[in-house]
Amino acid sequence: MTGEHAACAASPEASVSLRLGDHTRNGLVSVRIGPDGVTYQIYKTLLAEHSEYFRNALSGAWKESDDGVIKLDDVDCHTFEIFIHWLHTQRLPTKYSLWLKKNETEPSTKAVQMAMLDTWIFADRFLTSALRRDCEHALVDMFCNRSLPYYEVVVQAYECLPPTSLVLKAIIATHCERFDQYADNEGNGEVDRRSRLPSEFLVGVMMQYMMIKEHSLDPKPDPCQFHEHPQEYWGCAVNAAECVNDLALDASIVKEPTPKVEDSESED
Repeated sequence: MTGEHAACAASPEASVSLRLGDHTRNGLVSVRIGPDGVTYQIYKTLLAEHSEYFRNALSGAWKESDDGVIKLDDVDCHTFEIFIHWLHTQRLPTKYSLWLKKNETEPSTKAVQMAMLDTWIFADRFLTSALRRDCEHALVDMFCNRSLPYYEVVVQAYECLPPTSLVLKAIIATHCERFDQYADNEGNGEVDRRSRLPSEFLVGVMMQYMMIKEHSLDPKPDPCQFHEHPQEYWGCAVNAAECVNDLALDASIVKEPTPKVEDSESED
């Protein structure tokens, strides 16, 4: 292999482009999203490659494929567009603004946290395991390195994620390490939301505080402790920087951990 072809083979970007080229030869499918029926045209084989749900829907075995249109009335368009972004790039958005809905003009850490969680829920429902794993990494990185989880996010996470989820463990660990008297106040509404916190979260925080006290543990969580890896955890330290940074948001929201103050961060 020589010349231009060799250069293409050595380039990950070129490899992705070539694979997308393969998908263009196999036609499009219409996916109708939300109560308003917003229609998206997506490569059939691209959907089938990454989602067992869509693979079955397109096989003819499910009635979703009867009229050539897959209808998902209860899916949010913004979440689906994040999914489309991931399908074509195999990466989650790295710009803060891309996590926000089009009508959200002001930066909001809570909105980003919720968008990440909604994308995880979508990936789990539609059997897209690689996207689900990427969302788990992004959520863990957000909580461990950037900001406390908002209580609305905590409530939804406990409603939708399995009890064994590493994201739930990261939420507990982050709360124990970073929560202080200034985190909740009347201005951000978190004081009023305390009554909605699930008992599983509160008990988890209580037990984590006990472990920190009795075993003199460092309360600062290591993000890679809450990542799923092909290898055992012992190998994670070698790739720690890659794990944390691969799905990192842009530098505009990387600040010292601060109390939960809505709309306090901005994008350059």
